[in-house]
Amino acid sequence: AQPDGRETVGIRARVRAFLPGQRFTEGTVGRKGPLLFTLDRREFEAKLQQAKAELEIAMARLGKAETDERRLKPLAERKAVPQQDYDNAAANLLAARANVSAARANVAAAELDLSYTTIRSPIAGLIGKRLVSPGNLVGKGEATLLDTVSSIDPIRVNATISEAEYLRFFARRNERAGGSGALDLILADGSVFPQKGKLVIVDRAVDQKTGTLNFVAEFPNPQGQLRPGQFGRVRGVVEMA
Repeated sequence: AQPDGRETVGIRARVRAFLPGQRFTEGTVGRKGPLLFTLDRREFEAKLQQAKAELEIAMARLGKAETDERRLKPLAERKAVPQQDYDNAAANLLAARANVSAARANVAAAELDLSYTTIRSPIAGLIGKRLVSPGNLVGKGEATLLDTVSSIDPIRVNATISEAEYLRFFARRNERAGGSGALDLILADGSVFPQKGKLVIVDRAVDQKTGTLNFVAEFPNPQGQLRPGQFGRVRGVVEMA
């Protein structure tokens, strides 16, 4: 059996920038939401200001196009101006509206890129050793993995069980009140983990080559004793003498 985080999330830099620093202690358990890394914001702040300026220009051009269209429409209806003049004004109005939509999209994209310069933990859990040191350029070409966070309380343990053992365990679990069957976790040093576990997931099908089923058990891990990647054995009662 092998413990694994209930949730494991890679912390990545999604934009190209220098990594000035980190805001956490490696190998500690933290809450959801705190700031982990900061990226250099200056380039993205400048791009956002430029995008906002371009939106203002597009809005001004839209205002003029709307005024021209409103002015020429009644004149064209009375044949006071050539129809082509009004058609051009109407086309300019459509183009101005499209330019405003594009400018707004550029502002939204710039705001999103700027938000990526502050990197927070999306889950509560154990954060590992950083993979990139402050001062490096990250996000060049593709998102750069900076660290990994795993939710470890409760922690999940992946194991296998034979088809026959599973059938006996399942039958006995259904005989017990509430349909529960507590599981033990025997650690690599032979000690028994103090918390009892429960079966949470059983694989869809039996492996035809091995005659076994993969399953996932969940154990409370309030002290963080269990870490992803450890080895052990899951033990459950399948029959009573």
